[in-house]
Amino acid sequence: QHGVKFVKYSREALAAKKERELVKLKEYQSLTAEVNPEFYTIWNYRRNILTGGVFPKSSPAQTNEILSNDLSLTTTLLKQHPKVYWIWNHRYWCLRQVPDGPTEADPHGWRQAYWNKELFVVERMLDADPRNFELVKNAMYTDPNDQSVWIYHRWLIGSGEDKDVLDREIASIRELLEEQPDSKWCMESLVFYQRLLLRKHESAFTGEIRSGIERDCLELLNKLQEVDPDRKQRYADLGASSALFDE
Repeated sequence: QHGVKFVKYSREALAAKKERELVKLKEYQSLTAEVNPEFYTIWNYRRNILTGGVFPKSSPAQTNEILSNDLSLTTTLLKQHPKVYWIWNHRYWCLRQVPDGPTEADPHGWRQAYWNKELFVVERMLDADPRNFELVKNAMYTDPNDQSVWIYHRWLIGSGEDKDVLDREIASIRELLEEQPDSKWCMESLVFYQRLLLRKHESAFTGEIRSGIERDCLELLNKLQEVDPDRKQRYADLGASSALFDE
């Protein structure tokens, strides 16, 4: 039709064609490693090639292998450039592309394994730097219901020793909550971080300010009972606990 000649490939020919494409992809991966990783265009090209040409022709196992290779590449680059935003951004993108598997009985196996490793990487390599928080903030605003983003964020906050960081991140989450008033993760995080703030920096607050923060946490817990009814009792117990702000 329209003068286009269609060629029917045998199964063996298709397999060979796919193998050649994977070889080309690996060559491109090595090329990316040689280019300045702060040049964000190469990462955009890379994702376009994967989503537009490679993934649609790959099985879940092949897609998983490709993503594993990309994550290994970013790990290598992060050892040399730990604060380059675009490497972390591509790494986060890879984690969101992981397919179900390895089996129907264990559809979250690959994904869980990657995230377990990712928490280890974050703990070892990610400093509490505003540029790194910006990456997580962008992810929060993109999908405030993505649990993995909030896990990242808690690793960044750490033990809460830096009051300035806590104040800044609480304010940022509060802004997001204004846009997403029913966001469970925003509310849970505000309760968690404000409790942490009071425990770690109690001497910085007057009694009146402390009482205001406590009231805000209790109001958030009441709202959480409405937006997350499956955990209603948990929020009720937490709000009623006398140790809510003294753990």
